[in-house]
Amino acid sequence: MTPYYQLYIYGAGGHGRVVQASAMHVDGVQFHGFIDDGDQKQTPSKVLSPADLQSMDRTFIVVIVGIGDNHARERIHTRLRREGINTVTVIDESAHIIGDLEWGGGIYVGPRAVINVDVQLDEGVIINTAAVVEHDCRIHAFAHIAPNATLCGGVQVGKRS
Repeated sequence: MTPYYQLYIYGAGGHGRVVQASAMHVDGVQFHGFIDDGDQKQTPSKVLSPADLQSMDRTFIVVIVGIGDNHARERIHTRLRREGINTVTVIDESAHIIGDLEWGGGIYVGPRAVINVDVQLDEGVIINTAAVVEHDCRIHAFAHIAPNATLCGGVQVGKRS
């Protein structure tokens, strides 16, 4: 039997809710709620504070940071890892990944995104809805490729870009 992990998305804003929709189909995980340390205008159900996460048994808990702001995503991702909390990558079921891909943790690949051969994604990268990343690209840590963006072959995107 495949282990079942409890997925929490850190960030209950717009991007966090988009990640939730993609995460509903990830094998071996079940969405359990959001973690957020601020007030949300559109608060989804099951929003916990960071303190709630600290008091939980983390044996089967995984977290992805669902925050679009690159600096905030890096800060929170780094803190979670330092505290021993496992981060997870979420790839939407409609995304297409072709060929070899090297990747770090905590990556989000959105609906209808295409990633071609020999691409390297460092930790915390977002490849957003319908973005195309062609062959031999490298996306450095915590960069965000916008919806519908197209990167031609051999492109490098800097950290937090």
